[in-house]
Amino acid sequence: MGKNNSKKVLVDPAFEEVTNIDDIVTVETPDVATPVELKVSAANGLRVRKNPDGDVLGVLVNGSKVTELEAGDTWTKIKSEDLEGWCMTKFLVKA
Repeated sequence: MGKNNSKKVLVDPAFEEVTNIDDIVTVETPDVATPVELKVSAANGLRVRKNPDGDVLGVLVNGSKVTELEAGDTWTKIKSEDLEGWCMTKFLVKA
């Protein structure tokens, strides 16, 4: 005898039977952004601040790789191996 490949679905009897495929509602999962890897392009290093108007937390050397956390036209929030904060967007390039 052949194998039976039909699948059974158990349905809670409190719910109505679905007879039309268009009646089924699908829930989409939100898109999870792929982290953007960037590289510092600043000959004299790039200052990382606690916030755009805040104190300097440290300086990243030219060529350092960072991960973009929030993108902005003027300021971008980044995370490096040692620092997390804001730096000027114009000194970051795609890695």
